[in-house]
Amino acid sequence: MRFILIFIFIFYSFAIYAERELGVDVPGVRIEDRHFKSTASIEQIIKYFRKHGVTSYTLEKFDAPGLRVVNLKSLRKRTRWESINIYSDRRYTYIYVIKRKK
Repeated sequence: MRFILIFIFIFYSFAIYAERELGVDVPGVRIEDRHFKSTASIEQIIKYFRKHGVTSYTLEKFDAPGLRVVNLKSLRKRTRWESINIYSDRRYTYIYVIKRKK
């Protein structure tokens, strides 16, 4: 019984939940307008975006002490989002969706 409870806890702790923002599914919990928080790593979030249809983007990486930053820029002009900033501070990964200017 204890093994089953441990398995369920681990399964739900690694599950990625998504919310929809500007036409893209964002894996995380909304903390502000277009700003999300997740316990997944940056690599897991990029894999999630690739798996869920965000395939046309450029990837820019920036590393600072204690902070990892990735910027995904949309190459499609029809998307409602211009770029997605993903940054991690060792505890959480934050995702910010930037609206496309008209």
